[in-house]
Amino acid sequence: MDLHDDTIDELSGDGTIIIGRCAAGAVSYWLTIVPVAGRVVAEGSITGPEKFMRKVMNATGPKLVLQDGYVVTLQCEGGATGVRWVKALADGGPTEQCAARSDALRVLN
Repeated sequence: MDLHDDTIDELSGDGTIIIGRCAAGAVSYWLTIVPVAGRVVAEGSITGPEKFMRKVMNATGPKLVLQDGYVVTLQCEGGATGVRWVKALADGGPTEQCAARSDALRVLN
C-alpha cells in the first residue's frame, strides 16, 4: 500500500444537532469520509454535554448540521462521557446510496 496514493478526507468543526422539531444543541465533530461506497458517507465522533449526548443516542434520526451548512443523518454506535461514535448517512432518504467514494465526497462537500 502506497500511503502517498491514499487520500484520507477528514471533516471537523462545530455543528448543531437537531432532534425532531424542538431539540437542538451544539457539538464538536470529527468525521472521516469512508473509503467504501454505500449509505454511510463518513464515520467518526461527536462531543458535547453528556446529558444532551444521551438524548442524541436515544433519538430516531438525529441530524447533524455541519459547520459549512451541510446536513447528515446520524446513526449512533456507542460512547460515553460526552463522546458518541457515529456514522453519517446520506441525507437524501432511505434509498439514496453513494455509488462511489466521489459521491460520498459530493454529499459532504
